[in-house]
Amino acid sequence: MKKRRKPQIYSRFVDGKRIHKETGIEKKMRYLLRALKIDFKQEFEIEIGKIKKIYDFFCYSEEEGWKFIIECHGSYFHAQDYHEGTVTSKALSRKQRKNIKNDELKISILQKKKIPLLVFWERDIDSKLLAISRKIKEEINRQKQLIQDNRDTFSPSLLSMEVHQPVSRSESQQKQSGQKLIELLNNLQ
Repeated sequence: MKKRRKPQIYSRFVDGKRIHKETGIEKKMRYLLRALKIDFKQEFEIEIGKIKKIYDFFCYSEEEGWKFIIECHGSYFHAQDYHEGTVTSKALSRKQRKNIKNDELKISILQKKKIPLLVFWERDIDSKLLAISRKIKEEINRQKQLIQDNRDTFSPSLLSMEVHQPVSRSESQQKQSGQKLIELLNNLQ
């Protein structure tokens, strides 16, 4: 008789509050943000009305005035194949459907709060970390430029909502970024 595999627990309760267990891709993103010397808050809660949602990373600079959210989406649980159009909604599990609705709600909250969003998929975090770091730097530079262009009239509402999807790269570029990720992570330890 086969032994049943014990399910992984991605959250736990401490003093009556739910604490999220960091996933592997969130850990890689945390290392990347630290390597880029970006200030961030992990597991950042945003409230609108009675709805509270927790986002993976809130990145910000108090001195320069920019801010954005990063979400790390697991390929299975957030249904990357569905978003890419390779499977239909009928092929999704109940958990995947629930996560898609939750993701849509989280995006609409950020749109109302006028906070930009960068979404990175597990496959990209695992193999295209350099492309992700470029996207993050592009977002920071875009916001800095907006702030500079509108210095006298700047308000956070000028920061438009963008959802960045995966960056496609050649196989050789993916290998290079994988090697550089290993170097980057070795330097952090």
